[in-house]
Amino acid sequence: MAKHRTTWFRMAAIGGVITTTLLVASCATTVDPAPQPSSSGASPTGVTEAAALVDTYTGLVDSFRPTEPLGDASSLSGKKLMYIPAVAAVPYFATSFKGTQAAVADLGMSAELCDAQANPSSLSSCFTQVLTQGFAAVIIDSINPAIAIEGFNEVAATGIPVVLVNVTAPDGSPKNVTSFGADNVFAQTLASSAIIADSKGTATIIGVKVITTMGPNSGGTRAQPPSTKSSAPTAC
Repeated sequence: MAKHRTTWFRMAAIGGVITTTLLVASCATTVDPAPQPSSSGASPTGVTEAAALVDTYTGLVDSFRPTEPLGDASSLSGKKLMYIPAVAAVPYFATSFKGTQAAVADLGMSAELCDAQANPSSLSSCFTQVLTQGFAAVIIDSINPAIAIEGFNEVAATGIPVVLVNVTAPDGSPKNVTSFGADNVFAQTLASSAIIADSKGTATIIGVKVITTMGPNSGGTRAQPPSTKSSAPTAC
């Protein structure tokens, strides 16, 4: 069981880094929608620091922090877990769900998938299924439960374990709600540093900002032109 769990947690963390890197390609240079070549006046110190940071986190990882033993899990046999991904059609979530199924099968549990479809109505419907169909635990992957907060609060109030992946728990969540995942802010720093080091600080990068399309509380997304601000290291 520990092998399956470690693999699944590892996969979720790696997926968060990949997603962030793909969505936000950023550098310290602010650019117009029609970018022009940047000047070559890069800071040698900044480039050196960026290269050092990339070197620190480059290479194969051959060890992982062990998970705590589960203890007696016989009471979980026959129970159901609900896995709620942001968008089930994304291949990453399909792979993640297979890992979840394999992990809980070792406990005699089953896992079912409910597609949040990146919108509040579908997510709320998933929460209703959890409440009415006897699920013993929930995993919510990469979609903010705040967009369907009433249903989320009802699920959390039952006391069943609720795990949020790559999403911060809403304020006031009870102790049965926990969250984990990649440090997406640091992932952006690493991606930016890699660009700075590779280009010797001369790259011009177009960033992609993701915003909602179905109202302020929706999970739908679309691409937007580059932001006028950057939080990347200032070495370009």
